[in-house]
Amino acid sequence: MESIARIPIALADRARATALRYVAGTRLRPLVARRTARIGARAVVAIVGALVLSSTFPALALAVGPLLFGVPHVAASLRYLVVRRGIARWLVASIVLASLVIVGARVTAGLDGWNGRALSCARTEMVAGASLFGLACVAAAKKRGSVARGAVGLAVLSAGLGAALYAPFLVRMAFVHVHNLGVVALWMLMFRRNGALPKLVGAALLGSLLLIASGVTVPVAQSLGGLELAGVDCRAVASWLTPASVDTAARGAMGSFAMPLVVAHAFTDSVHYAFWLGVVPEEELSGEGTLSFRMTVRGVLRDFGVLATVLVVGVAAAVALSGLLRGTLTRDAYFAVAGFHGYVEGAMLVYWLVLGGSVLPRARWVQSDAVGRMAR
Repeated sequence: MESIARIPIALADRARATALRYVAGTRLRPLVARRTARIGARAVVAIVGALVLSSTFPALALAVGPLLFGVPHVAASLRYLVVRRGIARWLVASIVLASLVIVGARVTAGLDGWNGRALSCARTEMVAGASLFGLACVAAAKKRGSVARGAVGLAVLSAGLGAALYAPFLVRMAFVHVHNLGVVALWMLMFRRNGALPKLVGAALLGSLLLIASGVTVPVAQSLGGLELAGVDCRAVASWLTPASVDTAARGAMGSFAMPLVVAHAFTDSVHYAFWLGVVPEEELSGEGTLSFRMTVRGVLRDFGVLATVLVVGVAAAVALSGLLRGTLTRDAYFAVAGFHGYVEGAMLVYWLVLGGSVLPRARWVQSDAVGRMAR
């Protein structure tokens, strides 16, 4: 059975090797041979690909992305931010507890139809997220031995929590959009080991966002029929951003920006998945080599263990299959359960900032394993 399971992995690696040999024989060879250039090019390709998809078929990106890449990218974020970082066990326990509270609040609000309990559930989510940020701040201050940094961080978080409790729905909506690009910040600040910020990647990201914000991509998607596909209607999503309670003039102004905002969300969603599943894993390699499918499978099994890996694969398959039958219901359930991982990303960014702004150290067992692979 194990040898049978290895067949598709071996075939995928053979195809990958063939593609790399072909590229190595072209003018693109420097992008393959040099690790830094290769990862930067991969990031730019991910951004451009996300721009093309969101500019032509944004509804498809919003419909299919969570079903195919949602569970794998959540697992990847936990793997690279928590499992492989060697952080204090009490902080890991705090992450688990806060995540359960956030999931419980979102599920409760969803079961209630986002009616009577929605406000209290949203505030509970804000408190749990802010508490996790605060604990990450304390853990980093303790590790660094800097009470001042921890105090400043807690003061800023307290002010942010006040705003979040006052307008939890607005803050949560803003957080959803910001967290999608949070992985780019995490990659640039926490994972890159050469210390240089990739200007081309930043330019591609900023240029794409400005192009989408201008609204010029909306007519393109409309002409191609890409605003309504696979059970997702971008116009309906845009209407959620233009409440009927405001006056006609304000509603018109908000409506003109609502559709580009929906397209921007489709774009940042796609970037988010691509970075967690492609760019960050390559950045974690110690040497100049590339990450094969066999290495990926072995690494996941080593980091998560067999049972957890089987669970992740099973849930990912179940979400994808359920999406074929009940796409909207499955997406709603996924977003309710997976929303916690954005707070984990934010907490680890706070941890990095208070720690002093350096590449997050790996756990000792990860370092020794990397050395062993290089030796072999």
